[in-house]
Amino acid sequence: MSKNLFLKGIILCVISAIFWAVGGNFTQYIFIHSNFNFISLTSIRMLVSGLALTIIAILSNGLSPLKEMMKNKKIIVSLLIYAIFAQVGLQVPFFATIKYSSAAFATLIGTFAPVVVIFYYAITNRKLPRKLEMFLILVMLLGIFFVITSGNIRAIVVDIRAVIWGFISCFAYSFYLIYAKVFEKYPSSFIVGITMILGGLFLTPFTDFNMIAENILKKDILVFFILLIIIGTIIPFNSFLEATKHIGAKIASILSVLEPISSLFITIFIFNEKFTIIQLIGAILVIIAVIILSSIED
Repeated sequence: MSKNLFLKGIILCVISAIFWAVGGNFTQYIFIHSNFNFISLTSIRMLVSGLALTIIAILSNGLSPLKEMMKNKKIIVSLLIYAIFAQVGLQVPFFATIKYSSAAFATLIGTFAPVVVIFYYAITNRKLPRKLEMFLILVMLLGIFFVITSGNIRAIVVDIRAVIWGFISCFAYSFYLIYAKVFEKYPSSFIVGITMILGGLFLTPFTDFNMIAENILKKDILVFFILLIIIGTIIPFNSFLEATKHIGAKIASILSVLEPISSLFITIFIFNEKFTIIQLIGAILVIIAVIILSSIED
């Protein structure tokens, strides 16, 4: 691989991580300045983003991959499973976590997904995680304990609903990563786009469209929603998928730790949220542990 392509992959991965973080903070702004509920916002975001990503996939790859998928009943069932348990299962709890806490906390707790994946493969392969992996997992748990309690076991400084929804999104993200192998012969852009549309349709009965219309007409909310779709969804998804082709999934996963770092800085310096020194130490512990965990050879 040429150095130029590798550098391109690094740049695209950094862009995707930072833009995902920015997208999370756009979501936080929308929740603060409107009465959007997290299900309705997730639903409309998935429908619009899914449609846009699918159109981009068709323009890039043609209709052949889509036609091939539609002829395979097993793939159709797998797409439905992935849409409900991976896309909806991840994005609804993730948005709920942002609503009840902040984008920084939502992205930070999401870094536990690799831990769930490690234990999943340990069980399926009947092989215990390595000692270093176990140590790093304990460091991450200590870090998230500091973030949630600020070091005081009797005082939870993060809304308990955010903690619960955050861990649900973490497990869903783990499923998102593991189950994706079913579609490895198809373009990722098609899978993401189609499953987002299906997930959005699944949420339709639970979506308050009157509330969406009422809020989306507000100028600032409309602007931030459009930014969420373009900067927080379409650009990072496509950038990350392109990046993994040039630098591989392992390096991409290490660089993706920039997301919680970026989100933390945005939350502190733009939203003026206060974090104690203990909470910041906890966040740093989690991030360092994730970097080392991601760099361990398989």
